[in-house]
Amino acid sequence: MTWGYFNVNAARIAEKEAKEQTEKRLKQIERGVDLLAGMLKDINPHNEQMGGPSLYVLLAEKTSKAADQLEAESVGDPLAVARLQSILGSTMLTLGNRPKSIQVLEKAKATRQQMLGANHPDTLDTLSCLASAYLENGEFSKANELFVQISDFQQKTLGADHVETLSSLNGLARVFQVSGKLSEAIQLYERVRLAWEKNHSTSDPRFLATLNNLALAYQEKGKQVEAIKLLESIRDIQMRSLNIDHLDTIITMANLADVYRDVERYSDAIKLLEQVRAIQSRKLGADHPSRSAPKIILLWHTRNLDRFPKR
Repeated sequence: MTWGYFNVNAARIAEKEAKEQTEKRLKQIERGVDLLAGMLKDINPHNEQMGGPSLYVLLAEKTSKAADQLEAESVGDPLAVARLQSILGSTMLTLGNRPKSIQVLEKAKATRQQMLGANHPDTLDTLSCLASAYLENGEFSKANELFVQISDFQQKTLGADHVETLSSLNGLARVFQVSGKLSEAIQLYERVRLAWEKNHSTSDPRFLATLNNLALAYQEKGKQVEAIKLLESIRDIQMRSLNIDHLDTIITMANLADVYRDVERYSDAIKLLEQVRAIQSRKLGADHPSRSAPKIILLWHTRNLDRFPKR
């Protein structure tokens, strides 16, 4: 009788614990749904057309608020939270909220390093996003350290010509470039360019981004002819494969206009900048932070038309 009592009691305890875990999980799911609903609430293009805040501004606010509400104990297990933090951090970087992006990505980095290890693919993905955020926020030494760490590991495990390795090396070259080490940047960009042309599709957006960076490095080095040739080829590919309103195409157009100005092709430059300004205002809104940002490689930027001589 005693053993039977203990077995029944143990079964009841196990059933109670399972029920509590199920209820806890359902509450976590409900909180996750609430978090998502809060992000999507009021996201309506019609409001923008009626004079409300631009979608970019609204999304930036929503993602920042969601990141503040995202905690492991309320939404789910730490790795699930780290995954969401990585997504939110990357999104906030795209929306121009660099400091907040860094804050969120650093949390994801700490969790993934602790629970998955420093070289797990998910950890490396977060590190790559964080390195880009450091770069765009002007924290070049931190960006350099992360890109070196990532690319060294990828070269050992994936190979020197792997897509992920080349993408990381492109990031490292960008650090060289914005730090004023143009010769080192150009040399590394050309290395990436050759490996990519030999092993991968040359219409890949990541490859075109590398060429765009290389063109700007040539421009800064005073090699405008090389820069124009590259940018015109990139623009032509993007116009065919994407469209004129795509962000990548607009970045190329803005960069090309800048080099046209350098060589006094003012009418060509003004024409491009007028297109860029119109699309930028329509797609990003007047309040998007990139509109007033300094020129950093592959960031959205335009030039004031009054910089050009009147003819």
